[in-house]
Amino acid sequence: MDSFWSAYQEYIRSYLPQWRYDPESGEVESAVLLAAAEMIEESRTRLARLPQKHELAFLRGWELTPLPADPMHAYASLTSPEGGFVGAGKELYMSGDGARLWHTAEDTQAEPARLTDQFLTGGGKVIPLCVPTLEQPTRLFDLQLEGLPGPEVRFSHPDALSSQHGCQVELTLPQASPRLLALLCGDSVSWSLVCACGDMLSLSAPERDGENLRFSLPAASGGLALHAAVPSASLPAEAIGPVFIRTQRREIPLDLAWDGDGPCTGARWLPFGEAPETWRTCCLSCQDALTLRGAQITVRFALSIREREDLLPGMEQQPEYRPVMRRLPPPPPPVRDVWADQVLWEYWNGRVWIMIPGTESDTGSFAAGEHGAALVEVQFRWPEDAAPCEEGGQSRLWLRWRIGRAENSGWLPRRCHAPEIAGLQFSALLENAPVSVSVRGQTEKSFHPLENLRLPLFQSVTPEGSCWWLSFDRPPSGPLMRLYLTLLNRVPGGQLSAWEIGSDGRERPLTLEDGTEGLSHSGVMTINDIRGQWSVRFGLRRWWLCLRDDAERLSQGRQFPRLAGMACGVARLQTDSGERCQKDEALSPLRGGTLRAVTLTKGFGGSAVEDQTALLRRARAHQHHWGRCVSAADVEELICTQLRDVLRTRCVREDDTLCVAALMRDVFCHAAAFALRKDQIRRLLEDTSVLPALGLSITVREPVFYPVSAMVWLRPAEGVPVETVRHRVCDALDRFLHPAAGHFQGQGWRIGSLPSEMEARNYLQACLPNLSIGKLLLTAAAPDGRELDCSHVEDPFALPLPGAYTVHLMKKEEESLCTR
Repeated sequence: MDSFWSAYQEYIRSYLPQWRYDPESGEVESAVLLAAAEMIEESRTRLARLPQKHELAFLRGWELTPLPADPMHAYASLTSPEGGFVGAGKELYMSGDGARLWHTAEDTQAEPARLTDQFLTGGGKVIPLCVPTLEQPTRLFDLQLEGLPGPEVRFSHPDALSSQHGCQVELTLPQASPRLLALLCGDSVSWSLVCACGDMLSLSAPERDGENLRFSLPAASGGLALHAAVPSASLPAEAIGPVFIRTQRREIPLDLAWDGDGPCTGARWLPFGEAPETWRTCCLSCQDALTLRGAQITVRFALSIREREDLLPGMEQQPEYRPVMRRLPPPPPPVRDVWADQVLWEYWNGRVWIMIPGTESDTGSFAAGEHGAALVEVQFRWPEDAAPCEEGGQSRLWLRWRIGRAENSGWLPRRCHAPEIAGLQFSALLENAPVSVSVRGQTEKSFHPLENLRLPLFQSVTPEGSCWWLSFDRPPSGPLMRLYLTLLNRVPGGQLSAWEIGSDGRERPLTLEDGTEGLSHSGVMTINDIRGQWSVRFGLRRWWLCLRDDAERLSQGRQFPRLAGMACGVARLQTDSGERCQKDEALSPLRGGTLRAVTLTKGFGGSAVEDQTALLRRARAHQHHWGRCVSAADVEELICTQLRDVLRTRCVREDDTLCVAALMRDVFCHAAAFALRKDQIRRLLEDTSVLPALGLSITVREPVFYPVSAMVWLRPAEGVPVETVRHRVCDALDRFLHPAAGHFQGQGWRIGSLPSEMEARNYLQACLPNLSIGKLLLTAAAPDGRELDCSHVEDPFALPLPGAYTVHLMKKEEESLCTR
C-alpha cells in the first residue's frame, strides 16, 4: 500500500503541483484518496479469501484466453560454398529421433569465411593471438601479454646465434634497399640478442659491408634471435627480401670427451683405452661447433700411438732344457699387432647412430700414427638432422668415434697400438643459412621460399588505441556480416567501434550493432556497410576487420574477455515444436541445396500453451494491477504473466531513470534469452505505466551474476566414502546457489540478494543430516575480478551462481583435502 500511495500522489502532483496530501486533514481530496485506498484493500482481501470454485467463477468474467505457445530459439552458423542471402522463414531440419523442423527468424547472409589470425594493438605493442578454441581461449584486450613494442623485427636462427665464448655473425640481405640497410645500421635502431630464457642482451650497432650486417655477439648459450626495435612509430614502409646468416668459429677447444667408462681428462688421452677393440666408442662434445647444424666442420688433433703387450702366462721366461726332456718345449705363438684399423665418425639423428656423410675416406685416420706422431685433420658437413642425446648423464649434441674393425683384438699374445689424442680443436663455418623473420609479433617464418619477397618490414598500425584485429580467409559475401562470439566469462563491457581496412591500406568505419554489450557476454555482432576488399596487415594478405575499444575500459580491467569461439553467418532459428536442441548439432535445408548450418547455442526461450494454472495466476495478477503498472509488484506480475520466459524482476530508481532487472528462466543462456525480450519489456512498461508522463526514462537490464565459491570443513559419518561425501556436498551447493531454482524451497533467489554463510550451513545440514559441518566460508567473484565476502556485496541487482567448491574432510587421525 505504501508504494501505491506514493505512486498515486506523484501522479496527481504531475497535474496539480501545488497539491499536498495530508492524511490527517479532512479535505475532500484526502477523503477520496483514503476511501479509494480502503476499498481497494478490502476488495483484495475478500478476493484472496474466496474459495477456488467461486474465484474461478468470478474470474471467468474477464474472458481471458490462454496465451499461445512461444517458439524455441537457437543461434546457428550458416555456410555455403559461395555464400549468399538467406531470407527469414528458410526451413531447416535436424535429424535424430525424428526430424525436427526449424526456420530462420531473420534475414541473414550465409558465410564461407573463417577466422585465420587475430592480433591486439595498443600501448605500443602488437600482440599475436592464436585462433580461439574451447580448450585454449584467448584473452582479449590484455595488453600485458608478450608482444613487440612498436615497430620491431626479429631475425631468428636456431643455432647460429648461440655460443659459449662469443662469436661474430653476418646477416646478408641481398634484396634489401640501401635506405633500409642504412636505417638498420643507424643509431635510431636498438639491437639486442634474445635468449631462450627470455633475457635480452644489448648489442652495439652492426657494421655494414655492402649488403651484409656484421654483429659481435657476447657469450650466450641460448641465443635465438637478433631483435631490432625502432622507437619512431611513423616510419615509411621499407621492403626486405630473403635473409641469410653467416658465422665462423675457429679453433674451439673440446668441451667434453666420454669413452664409455668415464670422461677423458689430461693434455693427452686415450679415446678407446689402452686396448682397441671392436665397438669401443668415444663421444666428443663441442657445443659452439656442433650446434651449427648444416655447417662445415673441421676437426684437428695430434695423433700418437701408445703400445702395450698382452702375453700368455709364462711367456716372460725363456724355455730351459732338462736331461729328462727328449726335446725342447714348443715356442710360444707369435705376438700379433692390434690397431684401430677402422674408426667410424657418427652422429645421433634422434633414432639411431649413423655415419656422417663425407667421412667414409677418414675411417682409417687413426692408423696414421704407425709411422710416428701425426697431425690429423678431418672435414665434413655436420648434418642438419643432428639431435641431442644423453651420454654420461649429459644431454647434448655429440660426435661419436666407434671402432668398426680392429684386427687381432681377440688374440693373445698381442701388441696393442692405442691411439692417443692431444690438442683436439674444432672449427665451423655456417653460411647462406636461411633466417626466419618475424615482424611486429608475427609468427616466425623464413622469407625463403615465400612468393612475395618484397614484404614491407615496418608498417604503421592505425587506428590508434586499444584494437582487436581479425583476419578472415576471404571477404564477406555481402555488405552484412553477423558474428557470434562465445565468451566464457562476464566482465564489465567496453564501447566498441568497427573498422574495415581497404585495399589502399586506409581504414573506413562500419556500422556496428553490438549484441555482446562491449564483450561483456556472449552474443551476436552485426556489421553493416562492408565493401570486402583484400588488404595487408602484419605481413598477411587477408580481409581485415578492426574492433576498437573507444572507452579504453577493457584493457584497464582486472578481468579480460575470454573468447572461446567465433562463427560467421549467424542466424537466429526458431521452432514451434518446443523440442530443445544442443550445441553443435547439424541442420540441412528441407528443400535441398548447398546450405549447411550448425547450432552455436542450446535451445533457449519458448513455452507451451498456457495451462489452467498459469491462466488463473494471470487472472489473479490482472485483478490486482488492472493492466497498469503502479507498483513494483505490478511490474513483476505484468511482465512475468505476459512474457512467460521471464521469472522475476526488480525495480530500482536512479535519479530520473527506473532500472528494471529481469531474470530469465534460461539462466545458462541468459544473455541470448534476455536480448529477445529486452525491447518487449521496455515497450510493455511504457504502454502500461505513467512513468513517461512523470518524466522518468526506463532502462531494462540483466541482473549481475556473482559466482559464489565455498570452502566447507566437515566430518562425515562413519563408513561413507570420501568421494561420495564430496559429490553430495557439491551437488547440494549447486542446487542451493542456482539463481532460478535454488534457495530453500527451490523458488530461486530474489534479485539483489546473495546467500549468507548461515543460510548455506542450514541448507547443507538439512540436505545432509549425517554430516557435521565445522566451518563454512563463502566468497563472491565480482565482475571486475575481485573476491568479496558475500555480506560485503552491495549491488541491488546481484544474483548468485554456482562457483568453485573446496571440501575439507576432517577425521580424528587424518585430514583429506578434495577440491572441485
